[in-house]
Amino acid sequence: MLLDIHLGQRAIAFSVGIGFAVGTLAGGVLWLAGRRLLGTCVGILACSFSIVAYVVLGLGIPLEWIIQ
Repeated sequence: MLLDIHLGQRAIAFSVGIGFAVGTLAGGVLWLAGRRLLGTCVGILACSFSIVAYVVLGLGIPLEWIIQ
């Protein structure tokens, strides 16, 4: 049972990481298109959420620890 939870958390982390990698790419495209401030904000938010998702879910930290 515990192994299934950790595999599920890693799958979620992978999915979230891919999603925010696409967000970072979108920020770069906005930046190159001349929307410098918006592109920078989108890129920074995407990177920070990706790092948090990897640390919390990818390393298998129980979500109960974070909620408390």
